[in-house]
Amino acid sequence: MKISKEQFQQLSPEQQEALASSIVQRAIKRERLLDATRGRPAMRSLPALFAPFVMLTLIVSMFLTEETGLLTHGFYAPTCILCLAVIPCFYVQIQVALNNRRLDALVEMLEEDRKESDPDA
Repeated sequence: MKISKEQFQQLSPEQQEALASSIVQRAIKRERLLDATRGRPAMRSLPALFAPFVMLTLIVSMFLTEETGLLTHGFYAPTCILCLAVIPCFYVQIQVALNNRRLDALVEMLEEDRKESDPDA
């Protein structure tokens, strides 16, 4: 709904306040949706930091423990293989969730824009 400055001046103070409040709420919602569509760069790098941490932990545990270590029990190789298989799955799952969140925000923004441009529908 577009309103000119003259029309706004003709409204009562309560109506002006209500209209200004609704405009501010709409702007805040739009800013929140824009932030959601941009995504967070830190969340993209989290899985990339997780993989080296797990592998470093496995390597250190191999060298620090001698008789009770992972190598002596025949458990080290399957653990490494499992970690190497799970880490890409973890990364893909996070990326899919982030993309779904961004798409939901874009769809909501599109609906709001359509609602603003065509108030009769």
